[in-house]
Amino acid sequence: MFKGQFYSGILNPLLNGFAMLNFAIVISAGAFLMVTGQVSRAAGLGMIVTFTEYSWTYFQPLTQITSIYSMIQLAITGARRLAHVEKQDEENRVENGQKISGVSQAVRLEDVDFAYNPDKQILKDVSIEVAKGHSVAIVGPTGSGKTTIMNLINRFYDVTAGKVTFDGTDVRDIQLTSLRQRRHRLARLCSLLRHGCRQHPLWQAGRFHGRSHRGSQGSADSRLYHDSP
Repeated sequence: MFKGQFYSGILNPLLNGFAMLNFAIVISAGAFLMVTGQVSRAAGLGMIVTFTEYSWTYFQPLTQITSIYSMIQLAITGARRLAHVEKQDEENRVENGQKISGVSQAVRLEDVDFAYNPDKQILKDVSIEVAKGHSVAIVGPTGSGKTTIMNLINRFYDVTAGKVTFDGTDVRDIQLTSLRQRRHRLARLCSLLRHGCRQHPLWQAGRFHGRSHRGSQGSADSRLYHDSP
């Protein structure tokens, strides 16, 4: 983006400068021919006007192209990204895989390794077990892999090593539609209500009318909690 704007900002005035220089050369050459008597005054004026129009016709489309150079660069970049996406393999939906109706035992991550890029590993030897009816909080700084773990549980990506299981069944052996119909993600909000999980998406959609007020630090009865770094 910056590169396209930079070149567009340079090329447009540069080309305008060349156009003005060309006009000056045409007018000077025509005036020289008239002054030296090589052509008549009428013919000289006609030549100056004609070549000036030719020059303007030549430079005008080039000037217009340079003025939208940044947009052309964005279009090329977008086309390359679309082509890259089109080349990606389709998700293996495991149509003949096992269907699940819920979790009866536990969700486990067993010695999971994962990397978006081979040269930068995000997760290494991660093992987590969440039994049915229990809650587990995964905390850490930005980039530590919290969202990545949720993506692996929903099988948006496949693990590099190890496995993710539901009641002992690897997610790669579960029918993808069945898996995602039974898994739900609540997007991180800047504030949370002191109610059950069901109220949060309703509140975000504007359909929850529970009373709430901004919680203050140290107030155990506050109805609204805020994220902290």
